[in-house]
Amino acid sequence: MAAVMLAMGKQLHVYLSEAEAKVEERLKDFRNTVIEEFAKPDNSAKPEAFSDPDFQFVLNDAQKVYVRSGEEDLRDDLVKLLMHRSKLDSKERTAKILNFSIEVAGSLSKNEYAALAINFLFMYVKLHTTVRSELVKQFSSFIAPFYADLSENPTVYEYLEAQRCGTVNQLVTRRLTDSLTKEYSSVLSFGFTYKQLVDSYPDGDVKIFDGLTELASGYRGNLIFKDSNPSDLATKLRAKGMPEHAIGGVTGLHNLSNPNEEQVTAIFSEEVEGFAHIKRIWDTTALSKMSLTAVGKAIAHSSLTSRTSFSAPLSIWVQ
Repeated sequence: MAAVMLAMGKQLHVYLSEAEAKVEERLKDFRNTVIEEFAKPDNSAKPEAFSDPDFQFVLNDAQKVYVRSGEEDLRDDLVKLLMHRSKLDSKERTAKILNFSIEVAGSLSKNEYAALAINFLFMYVKLHTTVRSELVKQFSSFIAPFYADLSENPTVYEYLEAQRCGTVNQLVTRRLTDSLTKEYSSVLSFGFTYKQLVDSYPDGDVKIFDGLTELASGYRGNLIFKDSNPSDLATKLRAKGMPEHAIGGVTGLHNLSNPNEEQVTAIFSEEVEGFAHIKRIWDTTALSKMSLTAVGKAIAHSSLTSRTSFSAPLSIWVQ
């Protein structure tokens, strides 16, 4: 028995030495990454934050979180959160939200990160482009690091609630295509021809349509109006002096040219890799019923900005 205990003691000493070496290696890695991020010339992070005791505590928490996991994606997410935290006074509400986000970040698996990023991207973000190919390119790029990790396991969404990253309302189901149709219908529009436009106003002077091309872009030879909201388009048409009955014809064509839910699904399933998988998970889990908290949005934002070219400021969603 004594020999066994002695052998175990020696082995434990080896394990302890290996663990200590990993700790030192990960601490060095984390510190170097922080320094590199704060030293970037195009970075708005404030190095003077290191003189703030509260920031030092948060930095220490972030180091502990990374040292325990050693995952590079988590390291980069934590550094992004620290960068945003450095710009804030410790008494500000947003600073406290980021402090808690850093604490929570290390408790999430890839499944939770994927759920947060996908929910945030489709429910809270509007990509600013009027070109269909660019919209598809952006969505493809932003979902690429996450969609494969989306899970059907209900525990993922229960755990996100427990970590105060989101709330699930079983009475509300938000269809994935609703936000796409609402925000991007004009970008995805099939458009209509100038002849169809003229035919919609057979009894009037067609010269009234001469200036409408300023409000539209071309796709496959068709006119596509840039306003997805018919009332916004109608306001601009009135400003050009178009009578109400003619406006009705134009907005009617505009609405008919916008894709419906099935068409939006077909477009994204065909052109955006991973969308079909996302939609299946969305339709069968609590992901469609989840609203993100400020903590969930902060973590989702840090993931998108550290793993993709997404660059919108966090202040849009967390204030």
